[in-house]
Amino acid sequence: MKIYCVSAGDYDRHAKKLQALRLKGNMILLYGDCSRTCMMREHYRKANIFAADNGEFVFSGCRSLYDVRSAFLEETLQVLKKHNVSYAFRTEDPSACGGTVDLAVSDPSLPNDTYTYLVRFSGAEEKDAVQAECLPWCTFHFLDGLTAYLIFNDSSPRSCLAAVQKATGVREEDIIFADELSD
Repeated sequence: MKIYCVSAGDYDRHAKKLQALRLKGNMILLYGDCSRTCMMREHYRKANIFAADNGEFVFSGCRSLYDVRSAFLEETLQVLKKHNVSYAFRTEDPSACGGTVDLAVSDPSLPNDTYTYLVRFSGAEEKDAVQAECLPWCTFHFLDGLTAYLIFNDSSPRSCLAAVQKATGVREEDIIFADELSD
């Protein structure tokens, strides 16, 4: 058995090949920027293992395989608080099949149904200042002019692979990323 890893954005390009590999007894690990809630809502039929939040949270069904949050959370929160930015950081509840835990929330109206780390700026000046200060720790991916989700610089779908190996018993050389497949 092998594990084939693919981003949610690239899945459709490799879908036919990946599903054929899955039917032969291999596993598919689908990773993306969105939360577990979004992964299950949008992609549950595509894979056996899911890596949400750019690899910070990995699960298979209701089983959590990896839950390691960014070391840069506190620094980022301090900058957001300093600039009075609205934020809602709700991480996945690793002991439940679904649901979230309020990690840090200044604006309860911000929805975390798609992204775990959501921020809303009040204006362009604030947005530019916060992005510049947070550059060493995270990137902002804008959903509209003032609302963004964060991806932390120390997160990566590859960072969770040791936990996936341990949970599945698959050897390191049997974990393959879709971009390594020939078309």
